[in-house]
Amino acid sequence: MVRKFSCVLFFCWGCMMAYIRPLANGNFRADVCMKGIVKNKTFPSESLAQAWAEKIENSIKTIPLLDQSQLLVLSDSDIETLGGEELFKQLGVDLDESKFAGIYIDKANREKPCFHLPRRECDLIIAGYSAKYRLAIIDRWQELENKNATQLSRSGPIGLNKKSMN
Repeated sequence: MVRKFSCVLFFCWGCMMAYIRPLANGNFRADVCMKGIVKNKTFPSESLAQAWAEKIENSIKTIPLLDQSQLLVLSDSDIETLGGEELFKQLGVDLDESKFAGIYIDKANREKPCFHLPRRECDLIIAGYSAKYRLAIIDRWQELENKNATQLSRSGPIGLNKKSMN
């Protein structure tokens, strides 16, 4: 619910709504207060302020309802679209911890915590413990850089070919 508000003072005591108010410079300020979270932002038009306020209100309602599997697949872009990492923290959703967290059932049929890590993060952990693995990564990296440098030197300056030089 978005209400127009013309008073300069704005307080949040458990309210659950957004206020849009005109400013002296012609802009509009949107103040959202919901579940103890206060967000505000200034916009050049009332419609932009209203759209932002509705988006933030929707995010405040939606984020706590996301389950573990939904949190795991959120991209950085998705997080920003939902209001940003700070809003997740304010709602008590820890993205760092939940990003890879999971649960498995052991042989005694008990739930145990675990982590579902993508290849990149697994490589990071392994590289931290194994000098041999770190050396293999460095060797491969240098091999690819040398291969790329050789290909570039054969092709000449980037963006130029014989046709464009005439």
